[in-house]
Amino acid sequence: METSLYQLFKIYFFHYVPLSKDATHIYIGLMVYFVVGIFFIKNFSSVKPVLFVLGVAVFMEIIDLRDDYSAFGHFRWGASFHDIVNTIFWPLVVFFLFRLNTLKSNKK
Repeated sequence: METSLYQLFKIYFFHYVPLSKDATHIYIGLMVYFVVGIFFIKNFSSVKPVLFVLGVAVFMEIIDLRDDYSAFGHFRWGASFHDIVNTIFWPLVVFFLFRLNTLKSNKK
């Protein structure tokens, strides 16, 4: 079995960056949300930055699932679901806070 470039990158990343895998998913989710929201969408109450984060999370997990099947002979659905939830949770919270604030502002 050969390790994919994506998995090699993750191995080197976690070797040099002292973060847990869960924390890394949280940071990636927030970073993608804010970068897309600030530079491309310019509206945090829009669902588009959240959908972009979801797309990135699913893409990362598709690669992980493929590599898991290569390494273990089966998919690790639970681990992938866990990673997607970690990636999307805080961007969703921020989105709903912006959305709530926007709704409150429109009522005044």
